[in-house]
Amino acid sequence: MTLQLHARRLRFIIDFNALEYRRDNIERVMSHLESIVEQVTARPDMRLDEIELAGEEEK
Repeated sequence: MTLQLHARRLRFIIDFNALEYRRDNIERVMSHLESIVEQVTARPDMRLDEIELAGEEEK
């Protein structure tokens, strides 16, 4: 995974072996990561145990 900062925007790039991992699994991981970043940027003082890792669909 590569993380880049451009004009105050984060960009995540993931390279993966398509023979070992399905694209939908990687997209789900990226969705989780996006959710974590959104939560922490909205509340920088958030404790780690307050971060929601699973979305509403997965609960």
